[in-house]
Amino acid sequence: MKKKLTIVILIIFSILYIGDKITSNYPDNPPKLKVKYNGNEFKAELNEYIWQEVKIPGQTIGNSNLSVSEIEMAQDMDSIDVSSNDVLEIKLSYYKNISKIDVFEVIKDGEDRKTIPVEFSGYVIKAPIDKGEHAYVVDVIGDLSVQSSHSARYVIKLNVI
Repeated sequence: MKKKLTIVILIIFSILYIGDKITSNYPDNPPKLKVKYNGNEFKAELNEYIWQEVKIPGQTIGNSNLSVSEIEMAQDMDSIDVSSNDVLEIKLSYYKNISKIDVFEVIKDGEDRKTIPVEFSGYVIKAPIDKGEHAYVVDVIGDLSVQSSHSARYVIKLNVI
């Protein structure tokens, strides 16, 4: 009798676990983001993210992280050496249910920061024209609702030589 009860409990937990994985539109963690340039791949740094959903009413499952400003984060990062106007490819570890990707440059403006939109088309961006270091932010958005929030912000540091 004990053996049958144990088997039934294992089956129930297995069904719940598999059902949870099937009903979710997203993996458990944000995608990894890489920049492909001249045949090499460079890892972007994950900054802030919200990656969670309500699976049971009143219970949110997932995680989030608030981080330092993109400019501070970029100061401690290695840069990718590029030439003016070179093409860089943005690659995610998965694309399913990603609804929007925005790219912008972040510039320190006194005590504040200023953002400049960067043209992003076909998962490709162009390096800036101006020489020097540039901090780029890539916002990856899946969905943002009461039931499910999936968005992640990545930082890329470019050095135009």
